Amino acid sequence: MEKRRNMLKRIASTGVNLVVLGVSVGIFLVAFIALNALGAAQKPPTISVLSATRNLNIGDVITANDLAVKTVFQDDNASLYIPGEEVTGVIGGIVAQPIGSGQPVFRNAIVAPAAEGTRLAAVLAQFPGHS
Repeated sequence: MEKRRNMLKRIASTGVNLVVLGVSVGIFLVAFIALNALGAAQKPPTISVLSATRNLNIGDVITANDLAVKTVFQDDNASLYIPGEEVTGVIGGIVAQPIGSGQPVFRNAIVAPAAEGTRLAAVLAQFPGHS
């Protein structure tokens, strides 16, 4: 009989421990979800811009394989980047400033193909070591 009482006490104390564990896990999950929601609400908006898939040097002609669309946070510099939708207008252009692999492409880093004869010469004059 005494063994049975001890066993019932152990089972009862185990049940209390399981309830405490369950409540703790529940509080953790609620806090985790709340913090994730708060973090997502504070993220700034994003935009899609063109980025280089490899290092591009001055004078390189841009091909479709040289560009990728990358999502970046919209900040004060976002207007300086070429939007991802303008990829067709950039293909065939000439690199006017070095662009690193993975770096967003600035609007003034590429010369349009129609003006390559005059504008590229003017750009290369700014970088005498690269002409």
